[in-house]
Amino acid sequence: GFPLPDAPATPDYSPARVLMRAGRQHPNRMSIIWPDNSVWTVAESADAVRRVATYLRSLGIGEGDRVVFAGRNNAWVFVLHVACSWLHAVTVPLSERLPLTVTQSIVDSLDPALVLIDEVAPALQRSVSVGAEFMTIDAFASSALDSTPIEGEPLACAHETGAIVFTSGSTGRTRGVELTHAHMWWGSMCFRDGFEYLPAREVVGVCAPISHIGGFNGTSMDVFSHGGTIIVFPTFNPAGILRAIEKYRISMMFAVPVMCHMLLDMNESVGADISSWERPLIGGDAMGPALAERLRSAGLRPIHVWGMTETSGAGMMTSPDADAPAGALGQPFPYVDARLMNADGHLAGVGELGEIEVRGPGVSTSFVSNGERGFANMHDDWLRTGDLATRDENGWYHIVGRASRMINTGGELVAPGRIEELLRGLPHIANACVVGVKDDRWGQVVAAAIVAGPIPEELLDAADFDALEIADLISDQCAPWERVRRAIWVDALPQLPNGKPDIQATQRLFD
Repeated sequence: GFPLPDAPATPDYSPARVLMRAGRQHPNRMSIIWPDNSVWTVAESADAVRRVATYLRSLGIGEGDRVVFAGRNNAWVFVLHVACSWLHAVTVPLSERLPLTVTQSIVDSLDPALVLIDEVAPALQRSVSVGAEFMTIDAFASSALDSTPIEGEPLACAHETGAIVFTSGSTGRTRGVELTHAHMWWGSMCFRDGFEYLPAREVVGVCAPISHIGGFNGTSMDVFSHGGTIIVFPTFNPAGILRAIEKYRISMMFAVPVMCHMLLDMNESVGADISSWERPLIGGDAMGPALAERLRSAGLRPIHVWGMTETSGAGMMTSPDADAPAGALGQPFPYVDARLMNADGHLAGVGELGEIEVRGPGVSTSFVSNGERGFANMHDDWLRTGDLATRDENGWYHIVGRASRMINTGGELVAPGRIEELLRGLPHIANACVVGVKDDRWGQVVAAAIVAGPIPEELLDAADFDALEIADLISDQCAPWERVRRAIWVDALPQLPNGKPDIQATQRLFD
């Protein structure tokens, strides 16, 4: 027989490797449909990746160097990531909607080799202190496509960091989760086996922010690198997305619940044929029974998804074929282990409240914050997610809320402590407690109970002065999702016997 190797070969999870193969096997399939409706074939995408890799190398970018993209959704991020993997460089997608001071702090702490921006983020270049090279994405693309394609084969990729994706920590300090190529590959395998799709056969719409794991790795990277088709929407334009679903027969797309409501509302006037959307992946927040019924009434079969940046997007799912209770969070993906631990640190029984803990090959436990590397909150070798749930006798998980005070509004997480700190910084506010209150469309909205401080006469010209007008004074320091949407005056904040804020009592003030 054949001699056995001394040790098993290290797996190669390189997205560049599989895209090069797809370019040879299926060169004429559609790969990227651009906003101007021009199309790149798989062979053209593969060629672009080779040229970008050459250009990155000419800029001195190599193993471990960080390449930041700060801007609106752009298919170039996928090309960039695959090209970076060729050199073992690291892709860092950032939202253009973050407050400038937050983006500045992130970029300064990362010390990137290259920062790419679009026309909506020019102020970033003037505000950071690091010596990174800055380029607009258009200038970068032009120079890269003029480069000679790199020769040879891409570096094998396994446990090197491939991307850093930022998420909000419970303290309000954003932290970048380090995802290796292995993490992202296993996340994709969870999606592929869970959703039962063939990547080269799918047309994926990317309307979720690429700065989030749902847009960056939520089937989109898998489909692009394996020769399927992606359509990346620069902004969330419901009418435009609906028309694209009809025109290009989009078959799979991730969206948070509020996006789904907006798409269904808009389609009442657009009237687009959305029957091709065979896999509506709904996550980022709980999909309630009302939304599930709206989607089914529109002829769609929604798939409920729960995941985190730390899990490469894959945690649990509920198939439309499953006999799951209404509103169930789901059951673990094929390559994810999950359990519930009660407050005493023991496995929670049926119907007992517990914190979700997960483990698996797609789960990351390291992050960067303020330039320092840290590690996730672990329980033995299980990742503590901070999400509270129960599990019924059939194994279905039911989300209850966050163990922390994090607010989930439209799929975006808001740390109340950061907003409270900003509010207390106003001379007109003595104290504040920020909570999430239920909202039919957004899941939750940010609300603030405010104890008044001295209010200048020029602001206080009526006895019924609106607290929201005061709270709105911090809006320029907040991302859109962090803005206070409801605010009330209180004489004193509700407190627990230990002197800490009584969150439930504060939430009831907004009933």
